Formats: sequence, C-alpha cells, structure tokens
Amino acid sequence: MEKKKLEDQIKESEMKKKQLCNVDLSIVKPEPCSVDGSYADIRFSITMGGKNLLLYLISQKRDLHSMSDEVFRALRMSVYPAKLVLDAMQDFYLILENKEFEADVVCKSSNLLLEQLRRFSTQIQPCLRKAAMELAHEWENKMKSSGEVTVFLNLLASYGLGSSFDPEEFLNLFEVIHQHVKISNLCQLLGYPDKISK
Repeated sequence: MEKKKLEDQIKESEMKKKQLCNVDLSIVKPEPCSVDGSYADIRFSITMGGKNLLLYLISQKRDLHSMSDEVFRALRMSVYPAKLVLDAMQDFYLILENKEFEADVVCKSSNLLLEQLRRFSTQIQPCLRKAAMELAHEWENKMKSSGEVTVFLNLLASYGLGSSFDPEEFLNLFEVIHQHVKISNLCQLLGYPDKISK
C-alpha cells in the first residue's frame, strides 16, 4: 500500500509538471491602481500575461528605480512567475523596435523583471528553460546596445543558461561596454570571469 501511495504521488507530481509546461498564458495581469490620480501600486487579475506587466513597467519609467520590491511581490502572486517573465521577454524586441517606447526604458523594465525573478529559489522547469534557450538563440544576432546585452545576460542568468553559451561568441559586445558594472557582475554570475576586463 505504501508503494502504491508513493507511485500515485509521483504520478500526480508528473501531471502537475506537464500542466505547467502546457500553460499558454500566465495567471497574473498587472493593472494600475490609481490613488488620487497617481499610479503607485500593481494590482492583479487573472486575465492576461507577461507582456502587459512589461508594458506597465515601461509606462512607470519615472518610478522604475523604486519598484524592485513591488515587482518581486507581483511575481510571488503569480502561479508561474518564470512563465510570466518569459512571456514578457518573448515580446522584448517587438516592444524595443516600437518607436513609441524609449529603448533604455524597455531594457531597464526587462532587466527589472529578470532580476526579481532571480530572487526566487525555485527551480526553472525544463520546458521553460528550453523556451528561454530558444529565445536567447533568437536574440544572439540582434543585440546592438549595452542595454540589450544586459537583458540577454539577465535572461541567461535567470533561467540557468550560462553554461549553454560560449561567451567568446559575443566577446566583442562585452568589449564595447567593458565599463558597464552590471554586465561585469552578470558575467561573473554566469561563470564568464574576466571576459570583459581585457
């Protein structure tokens, strides 16, 4: 009986993993909460995914520097925070190439999401790592600015993909932005020591 109970628990766990990988939309959508005409908090409803969260952060460009804890709390409210953030990153270049948005703000908002995701200690599901890997490969030849490189490295760090990429492939980008402190820290986090110090 104990063996059967254990087998049932394993089956249930496997089913939950499959369900996670088959989720099309993340569970949390940000909505601005207006208090006396000012937008300060993120409220959530179960309707939309990560793209709306990224667009909301972009719209809050003046407050981005102070929103780390708020974004972290927002991600904690999501059933699948890694899926939510990955959904947001799927639209990164689409939003970045839209002249309506400032490129620097798009990059800062994306980095904020990825950095706050890294504060979680939960393991990234294999299906999400695979999707993040495919996305990173798509980005490899698109990066032009230090902001884009930072988002790329944050994506690798947040989804545990550092060992899957040879830093020599984009060493020229590191050299262009060798004094960028965040990129230096990310390279160390990813196991690329001294790649941008030369």
